Amino acid sequence: MSASLLSVSGRRSVGRQSILLAGATGFSQLLLAVMYVLVAREIGPASYGFIIAAIALGMTFSTFLDFGSNMFWIREGASGRLDAEQLGARALSKVILSTFILGAWTAVLIVGHFGAAFLWVSGPIALASLVAQTSQMGLRRLGRVDLVAATVLVDRTVGIAVLLVLLFGLRVNATWSLWLAIVAGSAAGAIACWVLTPAGSRLRLGSGLLINPWRGSGYYGLSGVAGSIQSLELQAIALVGGPAAAGLFGAVNKWTQPLGLLSSAFAGASEPFVAAASSWKVAWSQIRHAFWLPLAAMAGGLLGAVLAPLLVPVLLGDDYTGSVGVLQLLALGTIPGVANQILAVFLQARGSDRPVSFILLLSAVAQLVLVALLVADLGAFGGALASSGSQLIAFIGLVGLALRLRAHGRTESRVT
Repeated sequence: MSASLLSVSGRRSVGRQSILLAGATGFSQLLLAVMYVLVAREIGPASYGFIIAAIALGMTFSTFLDFGSNMFWIREGASGRLDAEQLGARALSKVILSTFILGAWTAVLIVGHFGAAFLWVSGPIALASLVAQTSQMGLRRLGRVDLVAATVLVDRTVGIAVLLVLLFGLRVNATWSLWLAIVAGSAAGAIACWVLTPAGSRLRLGSGLLINPWRGSGYYGLSGVAGSIQSLELQAIALVGGPAAAGLFGAVNKWTQPLGLLSSAFAGASEPFVAAASSWKVAWSQIRHAFWLPLAAMAGGLLGAVLAPLLVPVLLGDDYTGSVGVLQLLALGTIPGVANQILAVFLQARGSDRPVSFILLLSAVAQLVLVALLVADLGAFGGALASSGSQLIAFIGLVGLALRLRAHGRTESRVT
């Protein structure tokens, strides 16, 4: 049943869907940056720091409360092991339980007089983000990330429109305007997901009693924990090497992110087809024509390493000469990094979420260990070595897992 759903609903190729999702995500990030700039110009650094910290905390809470459930549901929904009624029951239970948890968190902060610092807005932001991400799952399991791309644009377009109206039309406080705009955008994106999902494929939310929404998603959740650990790299470098090392590293560590948009979009578009396929051979026949996308991302990493000696001085100035080697290593690290992202998603889609989570956790912990060993002597360059080294560790582990599964014939079956 799931295969037929995908064949009917997935009218666009994986490659075209990947490009649409990558473009929409990149444009939405640009719009978010514009929103931040508009608010930053209206308030001082201290107030801006509080609201940005609250937003970041809310996004972290959202990821934690999801704990890999969306990815797990995409796999199980695409493969037919969970139907619309079962998925709807889990989605509704997750939203209800998360509402209680985040409501308690918000109330404690307000009653505890943290409201003046606006830390409490992390609660509604987390809930809005959780609902928006969960609503995308209905389209993603059908292999329609082209429609997900449209909802991403709706989310951010509504958000910036609400911000402009509140900030310049109604003259609402800039801090209030920003978090209300983000919540409004997430709500609009969730509604768009519901409207764009074919009526016969929508999740059935009226299933009654609460159930455990995270059952079965634990190893996906652990993979997410690994990503959270790796996101601490800048703080770890600052702790070991001091602010100068962190500054040289932080000046360029986001420059390779656009390459990640291509690989993540390709992986996201391919996942339901890989999960629903009866064998890897069938899955490969559906996604191979779009494989040029991750290859282009890898080529971009190589090009970034070559151009780093030219780009860094021009864009940052001579004071950041030490960032040249950092960018070169980070750019080269995107080559195994792109492969890791795709390997991890595909192996998880075929049922190997447990070993994948262990490999990713090992590489994340190894990165922090390498930071502790290398940064004190090598500064920011040591941080780049640690980052690229962890990607190489993960690559070796994931390739080894794939080869072992192939030798045992397990890539040809869907493991629950």
